[in-house]
Amino acid sequence: MSTSNRRCLTIGCLLACLAAAFLFLCGCNRGSAEGSTSPALDVSPKFAYSIPVPRAVPQGIALYSGRIYLSYNNVNMIDVFDQQGVMVDSFIPFPGPEANPVSMTADGTGKIYIADSLNRIVLVFNGGKFLYPFPQKKVAAQEESFIHIPYALATRDRLVFVVDIGDNTVKVFLDNGEPLMVIGESADHKQITQPRAIALCSDGRSLISDIDLKTVAVHDCSGKFAHYFGRTKWSEMTLPISLQIDGLGRVHVADGLKHRIAVYDNYGRPLFEYGEFGEKPWQMAFPRGIAVDSETRKIFICDSGNSQVDVWQY
Repeated sequence: MSTSNRRCLTIGCLLACLAAAFLFLCGCNRGSAEGSTSPALDVSPKFAYSIPVPRAVPQGIALYSGRIYLSYNNVNMIDVFDQQGVMVDSFIPFPGPEANPVSMTADGTGKIYIADSLNRIVLVFNGGKFLYPFPQKKVAAQEESFIHIPYALATRDRLVFVVDIGDNTVKVFLDNGEPLMVIGESADHKQITQPRAIALCSDGRSLISDIDLKTVAVHDCSGKFAHYFGRTKWSEMTLPISLQIDGLGRVHVADGLKHRIAVYDNYGRPLFEYGEFGEKPWQMAFPRGIAVDSETRKIFICDSGNSQVDVWQY
């Protein structure tokens, strides 16, 4: 990493960490001294509608500019819908016969990052147009920033986070591909063992779901482990396969084996859960990817067992 990039990262992390500490000390988003939460945080989203999809087992989902980008288990195709469920486009992400686009994310410029775990590559598109593999510069396999098997993605500002299940770490890059850090590479960071999803808080923290520890690990903006959540009796997790943060700062965790979404405040205190196993409109089976539109306050959930996208609104 260049000296200038290290300096920018250090300053950015310092500011984000100071802001987070200030919010915590001031009691922001923490509720009263008795531990109660804001009434708005306690309100569960309501089921709105479902979007039937043309292929089985939807798994990855991303939103940008009113469009839904959807991938499927072991299908080399991305379908694009409007938010009412009308399919408007499709494109093939990988130039070979097979692919497993397991997850996707969109940055603020409209770039769609696609993690293909079968071909072990991250691909970047703008709409349906291929731009480049990520990172663009080839990295040697022995380097710590080498991506072995990408599984989940998240972006914030100019940062790109890649969950790598090949070595059970999270790789962090600038959007130009410059490596910044690796979460989970050292003994100090081994608080994740089998990461599967990541979400990013506005104050710089990263939330990483772990299907082995059956919890969510919180790391500060420098990648240092802070704490776990999701281990209480009420919210005991079985398969935290995906997670996302809504416009109120609440964390929605999809539990694929409990067939429901568990919701926490942004410090990890349990709030409520929604969904149950079944085929009825408000039910779900093996939920996978989650995406949140903070403007429309809609939550889009890949209902892989029912081959549809369930839409809830808060």
